[in-house]
Amino acid sequence: MSFSQRINNLSLSWKIALPVLASVVLVSLFVIVGVLPTVEREIMDTKRQMLMSEVETAVSLVHGFEQEAVSGTLSVEEAQRQALERVRGLRFMGKEYFYIYNLQCVCLMHPTAPALVGKEQMGLQDAKGKYMMRDAAQIANASSGKGFIEYYFPKAGDESKTPYPKLGAVSRVGTWDWFVGTGIYIDDVERELFTLRLTVISGLVVVTVLVLVSGWWLAQRIIQPVSALNDAAGRIAAGDTNVHVAVDSDNELGRLAVSFNTMMGTIRLGIEELHREKAGVERKVEEAVRQLQQEKDYLAQSIDTILGTIERFAKGDLTVTVATTEADNDDEISDIARLYAGFNQAAQSIRNTMRQVASAAESTTYAGTVISSDTEQMAAATEEQTAQMNSFAATIERVAQTIGESTRQASIAAEQAALAGTSAQEGGRIIREAIGRMENIADAAL
Repeated sequence: MSFSQRINNLSLSWKIALPVLASVVLVSLFVIVGVLPTVEREIMDTKRQMLMSEVETAVSLVHGFEQEAVSGTLSVEEAQRQALERVRGLRFMGKEYFYIYNLQCVCLMHPTAPALVGKEQMGLQDAKGKYMMRDAAQIANASSGKGFIEYYFPKAGDESKTPYPKLGAVSRVGTWDWFVGTGIYIDDVERELFTLRLTVISGLVVVTVLVLVSGWWLAQRIIQPVSALNDAAGRIAAGDTNVHVAVDSDNELGRLAVSFNTMMGTIRLGIEELHREKAGVERKVEEAVRQLQQEKDYLAQSIDTILGTIERFAKGDLTVTVATTEADNDDEISDIARLYAGFNQAAQSIRNTMRQVASAAESTTYAGTVISSDTEQMAAATEEQTAQMNSFAATIERVAQTIGESTRQASIAAEQAALAGTSAQEGGRIIREAIGRMENIADAAL
């Protein structure tokens, strides 16, 4: 399922809450990631500017004594001594002080650690191993002659000697190869930043809660009418048409509820009209069913009548007819009357035909008698002809026997002629006798 489909499938509450929640999250991220670091940098820059401003003030004071030495008003040694004393007594932010070193990292003045005066501090390290004075001297000896260092140093009077983060500022003094420095503990600044972060985050939490509560209230104001419409639609789907949605606003949802109620009124009127039409149709159907039942009963009765009449007719009762009633002549069932009339007409035709057949049978009987007499005479003549034909057949049979005998004798004569080939004359006589016999046979046959 795609992301857009998942968004579309979310409930209306989530569709309202998600943009609000996303906006709060984005604003919170922007404040925490973008605004807070910027504010913190500005606070630190303000601290640096303030710190450098204090150092520049002390440098200006020392520079004034330097000018007096140059002008000859004071000797160099006296000018330096007075400068060191004046700076020793300077304070800012109540208790913060200044120190002065030369570029060789020899301490010239330190108001809180006088034991360091005259000592070289090139190898002095903080708790993290950073060379504080060496880095400060390098900054002062650079082209700009001023800058900042960060290091860890215990607070004065703290018996635990716990190192705390500190921001220092140094600036070079004219031609004396001195640099004035100071520092402030930035753990106070970090506490301020932590308080700022806590305040901002607390504010974001309060704003988030207010936005979420407002979003929830707004979502409920939107969802409740929609839920009411959804519940009403569910009741309609279940068959309840007596549904009315309360209208408590004049916005889009209120107008939607008004349209819904109007639609339901129209639906109820339509349903009532359908019920009336249904009742009318049911009455018509009942009437049609009743009429069809009557016609069915009448048809069954008519069929029984016509079948009974046909059965009597089939058994030989040619006098049967089907009597019609006034109901048979009704326009709607006139086909039965026509059937009865057709049957009666067919029965009458059959009766007429039977009468004609009876008359034809009588005529056929008379003609049969005449034909029988003529047939007897023809039979007598036929018997005479048959006798003659039998006599002729007997004669033919005798001729056939004579021919057969003659043929046999001719065969014997031929054999004898072959044996008596030397007696030609005797043979000729026998042949002539045979021929004579054959002629006699032929005459007898004729």
